[in-house]
Amino acid sequence: MLLLAVWIALASGLSRSSADDGARPQQWIVYITAGTPQLRTQLIRQGLDIVSVDLQGVTARLTPAQLRALEQAGFLCQVLEAGAQSIPVDDLYHSLAETEAELQAVAAQHPDIARLEVIRWSVEGRPIYALKVSDRAQEDEWSEPAVLIFALAHAREHLSTEMALDILHMLIEGYGRSGEITNLVHQREIWIIPDLNPDGDVYDTESGYYRFWRKNRRPNPGGSFGVDLNRNFGYRWGCCGGSSPSPWEETYRGPAPFSEPESTALRDFVESHPNITVSLSLHSYGEWILWPYGYTYESPPADMRPQDYEAFRRLAGAMADLNGYRAIQASQLYLADGTADDWLYGAQGIFAFTFELYPRTPNPGFYPPGTVIPAETARNRPAVLYLLRMADNPRKVVGEGGDLTPPQVALTAPAAGAYVSGPLAISADASDDIGVTLVEFIADGRTLGLDEEPPFALVWEDVPAVGSARVWVRAYDAGGNTAESPPVLVHFAGSPPGYFPIVQRQSVTSP
Repeated sequence: MLLLAVWIALASGLSRSSADDGARPQQWIVYITAGTPQLRTQLIRQGLDIVSVDLQGVTARLTPAQLRALEQAGFLCQVLEAGAQSIPVDDLYHSLAETEAELQAVAAQHPDIARLEVIRWSVEGRPIYALKVSDRAQEDEWSEPAVLIFALAHAREHLSTEMALDILHMLIEGYGRSGEITNLVHQREIWIIPDLNPDGDVYDTESGYYRFWRKNRRPNPGGSFGVDLNRNFGYRWGCCGGSSPSPWEETYRGPAPFSEPESTALRDFVESHPNITVSLSLHSYGEWILWPYGYTYESPPADMRPQDYEAFRRLAGAMADLNGYRAIQASQLYLADGTADDWLYGAQGIFAFTFELYPRTPNPGFYPPGTVIPAETARNRPAVLYLLRMADNPRKVVGEGGDLTPPQVALTAPAAGAYVSGPLAISADASDDIGVTLVEFIADGRTLGLDEEPPFALVWEDVPAVGSARVWVRAYDAGGNTAESPPVLVHFAGSPPGYFPIVQRQSVTSP
């Protein structure tokens, strides 16, 4: 491995002088077989431009000299794509200006449930925005569990911003229409940071072609730029070979923990919001759900409660069942120290997860066509909603507190088989060991309305003139638990079948 390190260091040096001017040497996309976390970590330590990792190896962007060095060191390499690659910026993705405008529009149009803040300024002086979604958006709701969702720590991972914005719109547009979303907005503070690295975002796209830029835009001694924000957090920073001390490398950890305003922004925000219980960091790509720790191969790690490890495993597994991703402790891919997730859990006790988004393979890699955005963001909505539900106490999945008991709910009117002409009165009884927070009235899968206080009742005004509908109710509690009543079939008609109006018989007299 020493020979490998020497070869890679020499080969990497060939491209350093042009690394920040938009010009790139000829690069190939290469798959390097490495079947253990230790081998994958060793490859990453060489400063290669890693674009994806799986349990059998890594995919990297290599110069021909780097490829030769790897092959001479005994690695099995497969060239997936030869030659330089220029990818034009896809207008279906949000630019930074478009992201900011969208956040401002949501906050202006929905002040009852949305609040926008600037939490800090980037290296180059750009604002870093956080938007809160909650039913009392303009207040600090310290008694409610809070959820933090943040994206684009790495500049070239633009699908992560799209995922954050999709979550925002899911919550805003579902409020008052979906019982589950309305209940979560009432019972949680949800904070969304769609772009943690605005300088890197702009640099990656401003030429009209993607630059494959990862880091922020900190000017470093010697002429290089950038710190890897996801190696700049203070827990086990630089401890274990999971980041680089070299400013030229993609995983450069910076000169000190929290040296960067972007990582400091997240740290200060979290420390000022002690009610955050879970977090979700959005990255791309690989279709993984990762949990801490990244700095050690230990499983469970020595500085993690075994019960917490089991809770992480179960929560991640449940989300993976919903979105089709693969769930794994972060270090089982490769070592990474100084990460946001390690700090969030290790220093703050927050149950921190990462979604590595679509695609699973290097083709199309970091820059999938924008046409996939709707499907690939919608795919993750059920998993995100699950995490929001569990935020009252993530440890409840292993039986340590929290509310797992669903409410009880029954439809009291109408009666099954009723025939109705005109508006339909619907009522329900609902109870819970802690308290019912919302009742949703449903007909044929469509939400008719919501009620927060007993007696739970609603009048369905726009009933069909004729036909039938299945009607039921769903109850929610603060723990995100739900229960449904059995549905009843109701008929709509001017009169019930078998009904014949009485006709006055006329008397008949003989002429």
